[in-house]
Amino acid sequence: MPIASPRWLGQPDLVDRRARIVAEADSFSWHGGRADLVRDAARYNALVVHGWTVLRFSWEEVMLHPRRVEQTLRDAVRLRTAA
Repeated sequence: MPIASPRWLGQPDLVDRRARIVAEADSFSWHGGRADLVRDAARYNALVVHGWTVLRFSWEEVMLHPRRVEQTLRDAVRLRTAA
């Protein structure tokens, strides 16, 4: 889902607009090179500057430990929406 802002911030893997949380599943296939690191760092920083919480998970964590990923996402949403 694209994130609308004054500047293009990309299309994260998972977005919760209400909680302003972005989740990314990183793998060496897509994020393993120098240019990828530079691009990802700039995008991460832009999201944070625009008020988003960015959670990054490895491919292995998503595939081998989905319950842990789910719990992290639930905890983050709970913390961001508590008021």
